[in-house]
Amino acid sequence: MLNLMQLIAGSRNPKGRENIMGKIVGLAIVIFMGILSAVPAAAQGSLWAIDSKHSTARLYLASSKGPDATINVGVARLSGEVVQAAGDSNPSAFDFTIYPADENADVTATANQPGDYTIITFKSASVEPLNGTTIRVIGDMTITHVERMATYGPSESYGGPTYGPSVTRSATQQETLEFRRVHEADALGTKGDSVEWSAAITIPGEAFPELLNAVAATAWPTFVVSEECTMPSNVGEDFSGPACTMETIDPAPRTDVHWAMPSSLGEDFAGEVSTGTPLQVVADSAAGNNSGELDHRNGDEHELVANEVKMELSLHLTRTNSLASTSSGH
Repeated sequence: MLNLMQLIAGSRNPKGRENIMGKIVGLAIVIFMGILSAVPAAAQGSLWAIDSKHSTARLYLASSKGPDATINVGVARLSGEVVQAAGDSNPSAFDFTIYPADENADVTATANQPGDYTIITFKSASVEPLNGTTIRVIGDMTITHVERMATYGPSESYGGPTYGPSVTRSATQQETLEFRRVHEADALGTKGDSVEWSAAITIPGEAFPELLNAVAATAWPTFVVSEECTMPSNVGEDFSGPACTMETIDPAPRTDVHWAMPSSLGEDFAGEVSTGTPLQVVADSAAGNNSGELDHRNGDEHELVANEVKMELSLHLTRTNSLASTSSGH
């Protein structure tokens, strides 16, 4: 380096000095690019997208008095992103949204539509591996419930309910989820560009009443996985549109009551007979409105009142790209 600097200083030709400096800069660029190319692939983190067409969140109402008595009130969609840090075989961050299957994850896009709308978001703060296939994820869960009050005024020109301005309620609470890798062969960081993770959580209503209220008050639509429509070969006067078939994900059967045929059928047969204690979702009379607020009283000893929300999450991930990373964070 000393000889090189002396050479530059000793050059009496200004243009010669410029040529030498240009060569030095070019050499530095080549060396820098060589260092970058030598960075191992493990130092590149990955970004995984949650496939909203196949990722689901089953939402249940349950009772602490009878944990096996549940009503699967809806199957919602999941979308978002999962980050895999450099050199780590497990995810390092989760950021996802749960929303009605016929809508999208942007609550503001449906604020002017009739009816209620609910989204649940989760953003991780820390991720801790528990074993080879399970991780503990701690983060903030936020429930946002948009409600539009309907006014019914039947008349000769009645065309349906009139909806007033929307009211948005939101609350955030820290929750802990334990995710389990369903397909170990497709583990992040080993092979494949897709993987599935699942999680289940039970949240007491007294700890997160806004969540229980919103989940119970929302009419969760059918989850349509795929729909195919074909035009009939002959179109006549009675044509009513293309014939459509669809694949859906239906809610699980309720487990609080069971229906069965009686052992003997007589003239007074009135149908199937139910057994079990129905799970009660009691309206809060103190609220005095249709806000969807619920009364979470324990009730008498013979009643099962919904006072818990259970979630079963299934995340189907697809690798989208790599993220340059020099640490385990993001």
